[in-house]
Amino acid sequence: MLSLKRFFKVIIISFLPLPALLAQNNNIVELQNSLQNSANDSIKIVALTDIVQYYLYDDADSSIKYCNEIIELATKTNSWMDVANVNNLKAISLQIIGEYSQSVQCSKTAISILENEQQKGSNANLVDKNFIRFHNTMAVTYYCISDFPSAAENYHTALDYAYKMNDEYRMAILLSNLGSLYQDWGNFDLSLKYQKEAYWLAVKVDDTSGIVRSIFNIGSTFFTNGNNDSAYFYYQKALPLTKTINDYSILIPIYINLASIYSQNGDISQAEKSLVLAKELIDDNDFKRSEAFYYLSTGDLFIAKHNFGKAIQQLTKAYLVAEGSGDLKTEQEILIKLHQTYSKTGNYKEAYRFSEMEKVISDTIFSEESARRITELEVKFEVEKANMKIREMEIVRESDKKTKLYLSIVMVSLVVVFVMVIYVFIQKRKRNKLARELLLNEKEKLDKDIDFRNRQLTSQALMMMQKNNLLSDISHSLSSLSRKLPDESRQELSNFKRQLKRSIHSDEDWDLFKHYFEEVNRNFFPSLLKINDKLTPSELKLSALIKLRFSIKETASLLNISPNSVKTARHILRKKLGLQTNESIYDFLNTLQ
Repeated sequence: MLSLKRFFKVIIISFLPLPALLAQNNNIVELQNSLQNSANDSIKIVALTDIVQYYLYDDADSSIKYCNEIIELATKTNSWMDVANVNNLKAISLQIIGEYSQSVQCSKTAISILENEQQKGSNANLVDKNFIRFHNTMAVTYYCISDFPSAAENYHTALDYAYKMNDEYRMAILLSNLGSLYQDWGNFDLSLKYQKEAYWLAVKVDDTSGIVRSIFNIGSTFFTNGNNDSAYFYYQKALPLTKTINDYSILIPIYINLASIYSQNGDISQAEKSLVLAKELIDDNDFKRSEAFYYLSTGDLFIAKHNFGKAIQQLTKAYLVAEGSGDLKTEQEILIKLHQTYSKTGNYKEAYRFSEMEKVISDTIFSEESARRITELEVKFEVEKANMKIREMEIVRESDKKTKLYLSIVMVSLVVVFVMVIYVFIQKRKRNKLARELLLNEKEKLDKDIDFRNRQLTSQALMMMQKNNLLSDISHSLSSLSRKLPDESRQELSNFKRQLKRSIHSDEDWDLFKHYFEEVNRNFFPSLLKINDKLTPSELKLSALIKLRFSIKETASLLNISPNSVKTARHILRKKLGLQTNESIYDFLNTLQ
């Protein structure tokens, strides 16, 4: 079965106020001019909010910067509903860039402000509508870090307010989101229950987009669970509706998933037709993100037809599109299929190469999942810490009511001092944490760059080795052949062998290898020459290969000499570097940068 479910499975909807949707269509220059021409803080808040909403999904960092400006202005003017709304927008922006802990804190701030406004008796309809939006935002954040219980709790809270307002449109969206959540949580029965409830509500309010979304999500839930017959039924039901609203983000995955179902049922002709329709939509509407899944599905189709050559072509295209997209699991899946397909063709060298590439991706996925789990723990810790602080403040307020005026003043003073100390401490810790994160990010970037360049070096050296081996094999074969040919043909063959020998000893490959090597190890060769300025170019090459942990056999192949010659060259190099018998030449060279 095609595992396109990670991408073509469910749709999660976030709530934005109507001005946000309008702001996204405005020109940023007009919005900036509106801000500059604003006469007072209230008008500036409106203009800044439009700018935040303009940048929200395209430039989250700019969105956060303008959110902070609004919070400062709105706090100064006691515009608490504006502060709440902007904290929700800031939470979405932080969610987009992966700062989930801070996103949760912004959502909690927004909800806390709403609770205060609710106690004051503010506009109940507006407060309840914002409760739906803010809890949905926080649910999505928890969903992103796979904290499904917290996500479900917030979705249900938002649903309670939607039921209270009898807002069936938002109820349908929230139920659909809950269905998606339970699908990822592994509870397919609950997922179907909520998706079907969302469908009937969308039908009731005549929301065609909601109807299409729900039918597609139901079909994808069945598809994920391996129930292809039910998935096929709902995909076919969604097709005509999806065409009427021209929602290609749903139509393309329907065609690709249908192709998978047809292929598994042995209907190759229908599978091919579905893939053709998907490709036309991808090309006509520039849906680059879907190309990798199209090529992957096409590759699977050719595998089913035992046409492994074309399957490899399609899978290679899929990998080229997916590479660098950030979807590591799709990259991993493509590499596994390339490994398996090359194995079926008997090309074990290529099969091994793709297997090694898959291992690298697998290690990266493991590292990212570890980081995600750490982030989840950090979020839970920060939330618990905030809850403890809230409980402490409530205890202090209760205590203040029972004390005399003089003790109340003293207590308030102590609380103020305590809060100031905590604030200073927290700010200092945040600055320290930020500094550590910046250093860590810089180190990670450097490590990744070095790792990438080392892989380039190794790949270049391996290609040189393969080329030399191939040319040597050809040369030996020609030598055997020449003994069976007449003298005239033997002379021509001899000339060709000399050309092969010159190609084996070509310096162009070594120049490229040296270029890559010096990018990673800029001072390596100068440092060696400082130790002994009489080192030959061949000894410098040998030093670089030893540093890269190439074996004697691999080094012999790269330098086109015998393994015994390599051993002799290493012995001479040790002497020139002044190494003692008990000193490791690799350890010594590895100390040179």
